Amino acid sequence: MVKTAQYKESVATRANAQSVRTVRARKRPSMKHAVVDASGSSMDVKDEFLSRVLDLLSHHERMALRLRHRDGLEPNAVAARMHLPETIVCDLIDTAERTIRAAQRLFIEAMAEAVNAGASSRSVPFA
Repeated sequence: MVKTAQYKESVATRANAQSVRTVRARKRPSMKHAVVDASGSSMDVKDEFLSRVLDLLSHHERMALRLRHRDGLEPNAVAARMHLPETIVCDLIDTAERTIRAAQRLFIEAMAEAVNAGASSRSVPFA
């Protein structure tokens, strides 16, 4: 029969063993592309940009781009895989690529403006 004191001691020992974690230290992610936003969380600028651009594209445009660029299929093979005419698939790919290029231009302009705004605010002398 287990006495109450022995039971309490074994529970306390188990609780201490569970609270001490033996987890290897994780490597920190590369911080060269990380930005801290107003809430204090860090995000990868390129990943955030890519997810926003992909949200602009339709499902069919994303699928056509994936088959064309990631899987390396020719437009006629993409059309066969998607069960669409080749002209429509070519239009989907062209529209998606134009959207991505336009978004890249806007992203680069926004980054340049942010850098210029930061430089001009640092050059103002203290009053």
